[in-house]
This record gives sequence, structure tokens and C-alpha cells, in this order.
Amino acid sequence: MPNGDVRDLLRLATKGPPFMEGRITLKTKLDIPPLSGPVKEKLLLDGDFELRDAKFLKSGIQDEIDKLSRKGQGQPTNEEIDQVVSGMMGTFRLENQVMTFRSLLFRVPGAQVHVAGDYDLGRDTLDFHGSLRLMARVSQTQTGWKRWALKPADRFFQKNGAGTFLRIKVEGNAAKPKFGLDLGR
Repeated sequence: MPNGDVRDLLRLATKGPPFMEGRITLKTKLDIPPLSGPVKEKLLLDGDFELRDAKFLKSGIQDEIDKLSRKGQGQPTNEEIDQVVSGMMGTFRLENQVMTFRSLLFRVPGAQVHVAGDYDLGRDTLDFHGSLRLMARVSQTQTGWKRWALKPADRFFQKNGAGTFLRIKVEGNAAKPKFGLDLGR
């Protein structure tokens, strides 16, 4: 699929209406073994994709993406940074209704998230671990007294060419993902 609409794929793969729009390039091997149940339970996919000009259709999720971009650019109060478009690319395998991402890169202006993990389509659960890279230093992601209090910590979070580098996890479900620090890694 050289230039598809991601909403069409999401209608096939997820419960409820699509939660995202954008253009997708998809290359995958498709295998449907002999059917003894619903197709979605037997479908095997193995491939890679690139998503461009993506926006989340649920305003709460898009608001969080906008906030990530503002903080990543070191402008946490700049409300003009709004309705940012994102990009995503990765390699995946779908088997037994579990989408395993061997690599998943998500980017918005000012920030990159690189994770790997599973999205269980049947149970609608996420389990991803990886890293967050911001252009801004950790102190620049805050305002007021917090900005000044974090200045001494900037040097501890500047790693791998990023202003801020953090190990993160994403858990929960697609409608309300929970983002947090991955302290175990």
C-alpha cells in the first residue's frame, strides 16, 4: 500500500471508530491459515509501515501530543503549538490478535519516542518500553520555579545527543494510554 488512509486500516483492526487520521505506506506479508474461527483471530501479518501527517481524532490524545511537542521544543506555555502533526514508522508482526512492534518510532516537532512492545487487539492493551528524546533540556520543559529548580539536573538528562533523554513505558489501552518513566530499565 503506497499511500493509504490509516483510518481504513484502523476500521479493520480496532474496536470502535478510528482514533487517528493520516497517510500510510505499508508493506507486509499476509497469511491466512485454514479458517476454523474468525479471520481476525487467524490473520498473520509481518511487515513495516510509515505514517505521515498523522493527527489523533480524540481531542484528549491530540492535546497530550501537542503538550509533548511544546515541552520538547522548550516552550511549554506556547498555545500556538497546537494540532501538531506526527509521524510514525516501524516494523511489526500480527499473530493471534497481538501486534508486536519490533521497532516503533513516533515523532513530533521537538520530540521522538522510540519503543518496542505489544498491542493486544483483542483485549485493547498496550505494553511498550523504550526512550523519549526531547530537543529541550529538562528544565526548559517546565515553567516558573520548577524551571529554575531543575536547571542543575539538566546535565544528568542530556544523553545521546538529546537535550533530555528518558527511559519510558506506555501501558493501558489505546483510548487512554498511560505514559510513565521506566525506572526498571
